[in-house]
Amino acid sequence: MYQFYRLLSWFFHPIITLALMLFLAIVFSFTEGQPLILWLGVGFGMIYGIPGVYYFILLYQKKIDVDVKNLIQRENLFKISIITLAAVFVLTIIFTEAEILQKMLLAATAINLLFIIFLNLFKMELSIHISALTVLIIFLIYYVADYYLIGLLPLILTAISRYKLHKHTVAELIGGFLSSAIIYICILLL
Repeated sequence: MYQFYRLLSWFFHPIITLALMLFLAIVFSFTEGQPLILWLGVGFGMIYGIPGVYYFILLYQKKIDVDVKNLIQRENLFKISIITLAAVFVLTIIFTEAEILQKMLLAATAINLLFIIFLNLFKMELSIHISALTVLIIFLIYYVADYYLIGLLPLILTAISRYKLHKHTVAELIGGFLSSAIIYICILLL
């Protein structure tokens, strides 16, 4: 069963979930080929490139493990993610009218900021797995279809796996879900 939980955690990893959400937000925002390719490059290049290089340098230097258990390094990774997400958000505000992409980037930035606040003030690591999956499910419900019950299954299974792997407490799982859901729904309704 342990291997099943690890597989679920990897399959619904926040990096994969955010990549899918970013891809869908860009595709839904741009219908023409050239801007679509440009923003796929800018979005993925900045959002994944900069934090990714930082992560792999730390991993190579053995300053972190794969899960980034060191809270200081985790906080630094969140900060770099916030800067890159905010930078791409500002670029989309200046150069596009891509509202779907702008809202997704604003939500991702706000959620990462909230996670740093919880990490600093309460030493509580809200589940980024649950957070990213929650936002993806809300995104799909809002822009694609009303099949929300199907989305609940991976969310529940991922929450169980994160708990059984001793990565999060129930409070951290619920906090990751609620904070992300509230922030993203509020931004969608703007």
